[in-house]
Amino acid sequence: MRRPVRAALGASASTLVVLACATGLLALGPTESPALPDHAPTASLAHSQRALKSIELARSTLDESHLATAERALARSLALQPRDNYTAVVGSGMLAGARHDFAASRAHALKATAMAPDRAPGYAVLADAETQLGHRAAATAAVQRLLDLAPTSSAYARAAQELESQGRTDEARAALERASEIALNPADASFAALRLGDLDLETGHPDRAVRHYDRSLAVAPGNAYAVAGKARAKAALGRTQEALRLYRKVTERTPAPRFLYELGSLQKKLGQDPRTAFAALDAQSRLALAQGGAVDPCLGLYQANHRDPHLGVRLLRAEWQRRQHSSVADALSWALHRAGRSEEALEYARRATAGGRRSADALQHLGAIETSLQLPSAAHHLRQSRTLNPYLAPEESAR
Repeated sequence: MRRPVRAALGASASTLVVLACATGLLALGPTESPALPDHAPTASLAHSQRALKSIELARSTLDESHLATAERALARSLALQPRDNYTAVVGSGMLAGARHDFAASRAHALKATAMAPDRAPGYAVLADAETQLGHRAAATAAVQRLLDLAPTSSAYARAAQELESQGRTDEARAALERASEIALNPADASFAALRLGDLDLETGHPDRAVRHYDRSLAVAPGNAYAVAGKARAKAALGRTQEALRLYRKVTERTPAPRFLYELGSLQKKLGQDPRTAFAALDAQSRLALAQGGAVDPCLGLYQANHRDPHLGVRLLRAEWQRRQHSSVADALSWALHRAGRSEEALEYARRATAGGRRSADALQHLGAIETSLQLPSAAHHLRQSRTLNPYLAPEESAR
């Protein structure tokens, strides 16, 4: 009998390691790949595995140069074995997802699951793609199939993301605790601890979040996501100098939009000079506009709150065409509101909180938009946001 996601939390561990998490498995560092012989299928598989390692490195380090390495390795694998090359098809789906081409990622994943309906990796890629495309029922089905086939640490991490999107935070926490318990390698253990920290921070427990981020860093030192999460938690606790130190540390090595946005916003709040962080975000905004590629929602939020809300709308509309994820809906709603288009913003704000999703940021944005439109539901949503996370940073709260 098919197990629901909730019941699957009691499943036993499997030795099969599923490749890639919702935001990428964390790598401890780059590894050298030996020279490979040019005969199939052994060489084909080795090239595919090299590609998977490169994609993992790109996600953990936020260094896109690893994606080009992955693309070359996959092309070589498929040249050597153009048919029945399951690992290369899965890798192609992961590569497309890393580049935010989630429609292509989904197509590769569907091909992989058709090739091997009882192998787990294809469903991991499919779950990620369906989630980013906003296909809620399909994402749930893919996660459930993944759990049925291989209830591993990364499968439980995906289940937690799905449960959280439905507002089932207690169950999401249980899934992440299970993911932590059965982790078979440092990458899985670090990721589970990271996500537990994120969940605690989102639900108003920054002190607990710090401990989880420290656990993540203990097994994956230098993990940028955990360093930034710890900075976020320290800022929520009012330990702003510690937060600034951590933000400077992570942005020097990994100048990702979210990290720069949070650093600059905190500096501005404290009366410090945010020009360095903001200049980097301006440059990234211009590049995203010129290249027409993937847009981090935080670039749109930065423009909405600090620069040009209309440019924020333009950037986020382009990203919305690529993926109808709740995070994009939330950022687009706020950019539209800041651009004076609150009626249009309301549709996206409601989409960002649909399905029971309990995000303090999204609820705060929804409440602010409803306030501007004099809707009676505004007070309820603002109260929900404050209850969920009383530590919500002023820079991210409604103005």
